[in-house]
Amino acid sequence: MCYNVLMIKRFLPILTAVSAISICIVVNFTTPSAAGPFGVLVLFLSLYILFVGIITFLILGMSKLFRSIINRNRSESTSLDNKTDRYICVKKAYYYGSILALLPVLLLAMQSFGGVAIAELCLITVFCILGCLLVSRK
Repeated sequence: MCYNVLMIKRFLPILTAVSAISICIVVNFTTPSAAGPFGVLVLFLSLYILFVGIITFLILGMSKLFRSIINRNRSESTSLDNKTDRYICVKKAYYYGSILALLPVLLLAMQSFGGVAIAELCLITVFCILGCLLVSRK
């Protein structure tokens, strides 16, 4: 494992917990007018970090679940070694999580500016799909 993977595995859960706590603090103890631009920035940044952590760990969990189901259904004679097994590594799950975490944050930001129409929803979805295609080709 390289340094980046270890950092993601250890640092991302801590950041997710800290961002959840900061969201609770901002939402419970301030109003949007009292928080000002900095408070809104902290809220959106914390939401993004929270969604990155949740989505990354969901992708990793689903990958491990599917891998265990596939390995259980394989017979011993046709099983492949671990090097050729296809699963999502931590770094790629983090990349997917960082792209997909933009979707709820962008939707919330657009809703706060005046609503989300079908056109905007389609554009954000296309943006996320293109980002996921970029990550899958990497």
